[in-house]
Amino acid sequence: MKSENQTNQKKQSKSLPTAWEQGWLDAEQCQMLRRCSHAHHHKTVREGKFPAPAIRAPRYTRWRGSEVKAYLDDPQGWLEANVKQGASE
Repeated sequence: MKSENQTNQKKQSKSLPTAWEQGWLDAEQCQMLRRCSHAHHHKTVREGKFPAPAIRAPRYTRWRGSEVKAYLDDPQGWLEANVKQGASE
């Protein structure tokens, strides 16, 4: 039989916001969400096929959670909306 404390913890965990709703993601979190390697992640950022980081400082790079979520929800749609004409040539 579950204790009242365990039941309350489950209710709280379901109501916690996801990482992108909290605001900022680091490279490791982006890679984990995309299920890709470090090299592939940075290559797609360089090529403009993934959102560019919003904060770029020495040893501190962060992506907006909302931009990453938009990409993850519809990668092809994001590419069509964000990749400039002729950039893929």
